[in-house]
Amino acid sequence: MIQRIQSVYLLLAALCGMALFFVEFANFTADSNTFVLDFLGISITSEGTNFSPVSSMVITSFSVLSFLLPFVAIFLFKNRQNQLKLSYVSLALCGGVFATALFYILGISNFIPPADEISTSYGLGLIIPLVEMVLLFLASLGINKDENLIKSLDRLR
Repeated sequence: MIQRIQSVYLLLAALCGMALFFVEFANFTADSNTFVLDFLGISITSEGTNFSPVSSMVITSFSVLSFLLPFVAIFLFKNRQNQLKLSYVSLALCGGVFATALFYILGISNFIPPADEISTSYGLGLIIPLVEMVLLFLASLGINKDENLIKSLDRLR
């Protein structure tokens, strides 16, 4: 199970998915207010109080699934076709996390109160889905390689 390289890739992808819960996608500063985009949505920090003016169920659900599906796929090592399907679905979900985060970042003026100038600093949360996508792609290549090897051995029998 874990000795296969694709299992290592899937484990690393699951860890990247879990890391999305602890990092921020971006920080925005507008008129002495700091807005944070994380996996729960956009929240504002002012005067020591945190509240979430915009919650994002899309980022939240995609983040949870992009953590769970690669982890489940590790244990499907005996059923390579299902493992491959789960890795493709996880790959699409990671793309969805990245695209949704970009949607919020590019359209931030629609989600926060109007301000003269909005300064943006990007966080590690934008890089993690891309790394996870690469790991899932490498896992898919390894699963395909195993499947082709099994098919070629079946032809020899």
